[in-house]
Amino acid sequence: MRIFAVGHSGFTYAQFIAAVELFCSLCVLFAAYLAWHLGALARTTPPAIGALGWIFFAYQLVGVYISWIFFSGFVLFLSAGIAICTGWANWLSTVQRPESATAK
Repeated sequence: MRIFAVGHSGFTYAQFIAAVELFCSLCVLFAAYLAWHLGALARTTPPAIGALGWIFFAYQLVGVYISWIFFSGFVLFLSAGIAICTGWANWLSTVQRPESATAK
């Protein structure tokens, strides 16, 4: 049974869900790489991140919203936890600390 018609062929519901799962997996892998890269960058030069940290935090909040709509409670709590950690880490990297100002 073909449900989604694309061009001259169609896709079943299972094929469509498999494609969505693959896309979501690639998005999570990209987010993990980006978080790792931004973390390494923040460790060496925190001002170099600029707005990218907050954009990444907004990306995580979109993931929380999508998890709230489409997925179960565990996925929602996991994505919310990741977003909170991302926002907290970004806030820590942008805060002006007194000891860092005196070290210059």
